[in-house]
Parts: sequence; C-alpha cells; structure tokens
Amino acid sequence: MKLFNFNIFIALLLTVSVNNLWAGNGAISGRIYDDKFPDISISNVTISILYISSYESLTSVKSQHDGTFFVNVPEGSYIVYASPDESSNYIPGFFENVYYIGFAKIVSVSTGQVKTVEMGLSIGGQVSGMVIEDVSPYAPISNLTVICYDYYTDEFVSMAWTNSDGSYYLDLPVGEYRIYAQSSDNSMYISKYYDDTFDSFYAAKINVSAGQTLKNIDFGLTIGGIITGSVLDYLDLSAIAFIRIEAYDMNGDLQGYTTSLDDGTYFLHVPEGQYKLRAYDSNDRIYVTVFYERTFDFINAEIIYVEKGYGIGEYNFILLKGIKIEGIVTTSNQVPIKNVIVWALAVSGNHQHWAKTLSDGSYTLILPEASYWFYAECSNFLTQYYPYEKDLVNATRVNVNQDLNGIDFRLETETDDTFSLGDLLTMLQLLSGFSMNQHSISVNYFDQNKNNHVDMADALHVLIKLGAGPGH
Repeated sequence: MKLFNFNIFIALLLTVSVNNLWAGNGAISGRIYDDKFPDISISNVTISILYISSYESLTSVKSQHDGTFFVNVPEGSYIVYASPDESSNYIPGFFENVYYIGFAKIVSVSTGQVKTVEMGLSIGGQVSGMVIEDVSPYAPISNLTVICYDYYTDEFVSMAWTNSDGSYYLDLPVGEYRIYAQSSDNSMYISKYYDDTFDSFYAAKINVSAGQTLKNIDFGLTIGGIITGSVLDYLDLSAIAFIRIEAYDMNGDLQGYTTSLDDGTYFLHVPEGQYKLRAYDSNDRIYVTVFYERTFDFINAEIIYVEKGYGIGEYNFILLKGIKIEGIVTTSNQVPIKNVIVWALAVSGNHQHWAKTLSDGSYTLILPEASYWFYAECSNFLTQYYPYEKDLVNATRVNVNQDLNGIDFRLETETDDTFSLGDLLTMLQLLSGFSMNQHSISVNYFDQNKNNHVDMADALHVLIKLGAGPGH
C-alpha cells in the first residue's frame, strides 16, 4: 500500500485555492477587431479591467494573434478598456465602441459566468493643445474640460481634462470635429470653441487623419461674469432640462449661450456688459420662446448688467407650452432655401416670434394661441407674406389654436422694379407711424437709399418705379 504524501497534498491544495481566488467566480473574454472591417483581428492590444468606482486597473491581458483574450475576475462590475500598440494607427477605446470613460458600458460578471465582450477599435489620430488665461503673462488653466463634437451632427465624441500645465490631448477616430474648452459652472472663465468663438456655428473644422497628431489646438480664455437661474414649466413649476439660454447685447447680437441642466438650473458665462436673455426650446420644441422677463419681444426685455468676476442669479424663466407651426421656404421653382427668417406677427398684443429655416427649407415655430400674420425674409429675395403676397395689406390672418403644417413660402429673387401699390401703402404707414408694428416690416426692402431707415426719398423712389413720380 502506498503511503499518503502530505507535502504533495498541501501543494495541490494551495494551487487550487490560489487559482480559485484569482479566478474569483467569473471571467471576461472576447475579441478585438477593426470597427470598419470586423473580419480583421487586432493582436497585441492591452485589455485593462477597471473598477467602476475609482477607474483603477484590476488586471490586464494582451490580445492574441486572432484578437481574442481571456481574463479571470472576481464577481463584480467593471469597465473594459482596450489600448492598442503605439506602433499602430488604432486609438484606445472603451466597451462598447466609445472613447470617453463616462459613456463606457458596464460589464457585470456573476459567479461562474464568462462574459463575452467584443470590441471594435477605430483608426485615428490625436489632437493636443494648451488652455491658458488670455492675459499677460499667460497662466495655464488646469482641470478644465475639453470636449470634442462631431462637426456635422454635433454629437459628443470624447473629452479630456487639462493637466497642471494646461495641456490636454484627445485620441479621436478619423473624422471632422469641433473642439470646445468648457468652463465649469462656477468658474468665471468664458467657454470657447476653437478657434476663438463661443458659437459652435463659427467653430473651426478640425480634420483628423490616420496616425496624425494635430498640435497647438490652443485656447485662451478670458474672465467674465456668470448669469444663473432656473427654467420651469408654467403649469406645475417643474424643472425643464435642455432649454437653450441665450445672451444678446444691446445691438441684438448673440454673445453667449448655455443649456439648462436636469434640475432646470443654468449657468451662463458672458463677458462684462449689458444683456437681454432669451429662453429657447431647441430640443423637444414644445415651449414658446420668451425673453426675460416674461416678454416675447427683444425690445421689451429687461436689461441685465454683468460685471467681470461676479455672478448674478435668480434670472428665472417660466415657460408656456405652445402650438407648433411648420412650413417650408423655397424659391419660385421650389428649391429649398436655408437661413430664411420666418416671422409670426401677432395681430393684437404687439409681439412677434421668429425661426430660421434649415438646409431643407423647413422651419418650426412654437406660438402662444392668437391670430398672426406670417412673413419670410432673406437677403437677395423679396419679403413675402403668407400666402404668397408681397405686402401686409393682402396677407391672410391665421388663427393659431392648434398645430398647423403648410405655412409655406415661395420667394422671388429681389429686383429693382417689383414694387406694388401695396408696397407704397406700407411705406406710408411706416412714415406716418400708423403701422401696428414697424418691426414686422422688412426695412431693408424699402430702404432704397440705404440709410438704415425709410424716409420720403425712399417713397419718392417707389413712386417713380410705379410711374407716379415727377416726370411721369
């Protein structure tokens, strides 16, 4: 009879215990591949398993020649991060196919489970730069968020934080982007898009190519002031998120904007100056646009004074759900026109609303219940009143008490000899002050001598064109 070997037994017991402790009840396995060509496997990629609470690494493994990997983990929830070899043109990413850890999909592993994680990596490049105070001497700004948006869809792509020296870098897939240096809510810095604009419309296009490193995408931020407040529903005073709050200077030029948070609050950073605030529902399009405080018109809006380095608060908006008006603006041969301003002028109440057409010529207005005249104006085209009229006299009043579609316009190209008797009547109304709302009429159309207002010289010009002036 063989004697029992106690030393071998202890060694086997320790091996099994250690293996079970490391295996820890579960595992994560998967494959790394090219996100554009899934049949192409990517080897030598470091797959790190991160704790969701601290983002610290629990363990890591390398993908094999066929792109596969297997890693033992304790029961729990994790973030999976894939970092390719530096010699490749692939960029790091998180499961599933995102580039920012905050949007990574959580992988939960239970006892005895092997969780499968398939990850596609993108070919891309890197954008880097500095964020500094725009003063002399320059000072770096640390812990500031730098965000990348898709240039065409404006969707979030990735983000980073500046280091102690103000530097940042972003690994991005091949594409075209806007880069935004975003101040924190309580900071006095004014957020900017590259290159030196607060407005995404004017942001520079950043082109990222495979293996490319774009350096010197730098930001110089100035210190301004903060306007704060809340956005609430008129009926129940519940918070409204994603409402765009805009600040206009006294000339009516946009100088800054932000959006309300989940709790309805907003933080708007602007330079020192005087402003009028506007709340605009750019998301669900169900609330009526208003200026602070509780007016539909820029002229009647309250002036807000902002000092450098100071915050002012309690500029709250109470929004009313409105009625949706939709239509399309085209040329006379039905080609869509973008950036046309479509106005809704209340017949009574002395207020007006406007919207701008998109690339397909469509527009949407959210209005309070009332009767309106509608008109569309755009440079190089004649102003047109609904339906297809040249002046307010012949325009149709539209009773807005339910959603309407089909308030359309077909604009004619502007020429020098297209005046009518209705135009002359409109000009006389302007000159006499009899017009119910002079802001409802396109002054540019009637301002023949280009002095920024309508006068008797303009009226005489129209009379001549109509064949009724001197010499006729």
